[in-house]
Amino acid sequence: MRLIRDLTHFTPPSSGLSIALGNFDGMHLGHKAVIHQALAHAKTKRIPSAVVTFAPHPRRFFAPELPPLCLSTFREKWDAVASLGADMLIALRFNGELARLSPESFLNDILLKRLNTRAISVGHNFRFGHDRSGDTAFLAREAQKSNFVLQEAKEVTLGGSVCSSSRLRELLKAGEVSAAAKLLGCPFAISGRVIHGDKRGRSLGFPTANIPLSHRFTPANGVYAAHVQWQPNSPLPAVVNIGTRPSFDGRAPLLEAHLLAPVPSLYGKRLQVELLHFIRPEKRFSSVSELTVQIQADTDYAQDFLMKVSHAI
Repeated sequence: MRLIRDLTHFTPPSSGLSIALGNFDGMHLGHKAVIHQALAHAKTKRIPSAVVTFAPHPRRFFAPELPPLCLSTFREKWDAVASLGADMLIALRFNGELARLSPESFLNDILLKRLNTRAISVGHNFRFGHDRSGDTAFLAREAQKSNFVLQEAKEVTLGGSVCSSSRLRELLKAGEVSAAAKLLGCPFAISGRVIHGDKRGRSLGFPTANIPLSHRFTPANGVYAAHVQWQPNSPLPAVVNIGTRPSFDGRAPLLEAHLLAPVPSLYGKRLQVELLHFIRPEKRFSSVSELTVQIQADTDYAQDFLMKVSHAI
């Protein structure tokens, strides 16, 4: 899949593009429906497909002082889009210039002229342009004038709830990772490179691979049963803690994964951590011995849970 970050030297295909347009944060089933529509149209018309998104997320531009919102990093979004089979990922830089564009200018100057878009797939509630004044009704009117195809994906619901990024955040903040997995069509995963920590886990007999979480949305602080992959298609069982380590007066959010199978040194390696089950909330312990007993109990619980999961597959 080709990545386009700058349109200055981009020459669009003469055949045109079938694009999926949106933020696509978290890549839930609603997002996938939008992208699948664009890919299906591209295949029918024998033209390239592209997912057009924004980097950074508009909320990060307009309200940088608010807590991190993004459910996925750009690398995770790239991986998700590539797995769906798109030909290109076009990441438009969201800055003041783009934020000031009217819906008409964004459509005509960027989508139609710069990208040679022949078909646009969006979600049912998609809004864009200055003050979010553009919507699907506007696109429908312009499609008739400018001769492009508009595809509006239907609302995807599960159990009476709409599949949305906000709903996904609610579930994750409640530790409901199983319900979140249903919205995603796969387990919720966090990926990142392993950094050196303070080695406290190793001193307690439970060495961990640590991934910083300071610049992203984090699920409920606590302990999870998880699968960790550091090689493709090779998930390993793990017990994971997400939080600030209150027993040691920690501040920055951190993911600590204790793998339940022998592995080589993971420092500097990129891991994908799939959260499968919430075990308990994070808490402060009065002593190291009390913490050690609880870690062992969490490890035993996670091992038992993951064994049952593997037998059920």
